[in-house]
Amino acid sequence: MLSFFRLFFKRKRLSTNELGILGEKIARKFLEKQGYKFVTKNWRVKSGELDLIMREGELFVFVEVKTRYEVENIEEMLFANITPNKLHRLQQLSSQYMIQHFGRISTYDYRIDAVGVSINQENLKPQVFHRKCL
Repeated sequence: MLSFFRLFFKRKRLSTNELGILGEKIARKFLEKQGYKFVTKNWRVKSGELDLIMREGELFVFVEVKTRYEVENIEEMLFANITPNKLHRLQQLSSQYMIQHFGRISTYDYRIDAVGVSINQENLKPQVFHRKCL
């Protein structure tokens, strides 16, 4: 009988949008604990979006956040979507941001990182993976 109630009252699965928002919040807190400073989130232009923009000292860090429910080989799955084409688009968006806000661009002014967040569906406990990409 107890297992029936556990199944019946089990936490509902988050929507894709809710999962993404949760992942971005977790990624931001994780990076802030590492000493990064928050600049902005969800910066958009017609050609795309940058999930998080952080500062590490004088360096801008443009962060792509991928969030998934916990499965086997989750770290590989999280970063599999960061393809060379995706990195190229992120680099273009990063350049647009720098030009729009500072009127210039130098590859020494920024870096692109990826943060993967794995969420345990039962207790929503996260596991975070961070990679410096470019």
